[in-house]
Amino acid sequence: AKMSGTVELFQQCLGKYDPDLIVSLHPLTQDLPIRAMKANGKVVPFVTVVTDLASAHPHWFDKRVDRCFVPSTSLLRMAKYRGLSDEQLRLYGLPIRPTFWQAPKAKELTKRALGLRADMQTVLVVGGGDGVGGLGTIVEEIAALAVDELPGQVQVVVVCGRNHVLRKRLAKTRWPKEVRVSVHGFITQMSDFMAASDVIVTKAG
Repeated sequence: AKMSGTVELFQQCLGKYDPDLIVSLHPLTQDLPIRAMKANGKVVPFVTVVTDLASAHPHWFDKRVDRCFVPSTSLLRMAKYRGLSDEQLRLYGLPIRPTFWQAPKAKELTKRALGLRADMQTVLVVGGGDGVGGLGTIVEEIAALAVDELPGQVQVVVVCGRNHVLRKRLAKTRWPKEVRVSVHGFITQMSDFMAASDVIVTKAG
């Protein structure tokens, strides 16, 4: 019942937006949208862009898609093993914004532009757009380690994404004066924060 309800939601979206093209960026959004299209009786070109690099869940590879873009030869082989044809497959690398591959500005300038101390080592802690993965505990442990090993030399930048509860809790925390902790919610300058960092602690996907 829950699955059929999800298909109905996709049907409503298709009816509302009447898309010319559907692009899937998640392994769990192949089957249900395709089923919704079939139920609506309307055929819309469907493209999958695989955002995993070396290994991937089998649900990425649905034989009903029109095109499937993969970022590596290992996933090209896996897609073929899962039954996709050469006509369906495109080896194209990972799609990223230009700011992630363009040469960054000087690190000190970037730090200042972001409101960070240019003279401190910077640790960036990121848990994705939803701020998951025990982010609060990780930040607390890194801050404690910085106080013990490098007092007064480290600033920790934590990006909580849409996890508003965590962001508020960390922002209200009274951190030791020997470490600087900067707390952010969902940000759009991720490439700048990465360029300003000396160490990045994040999840795999």
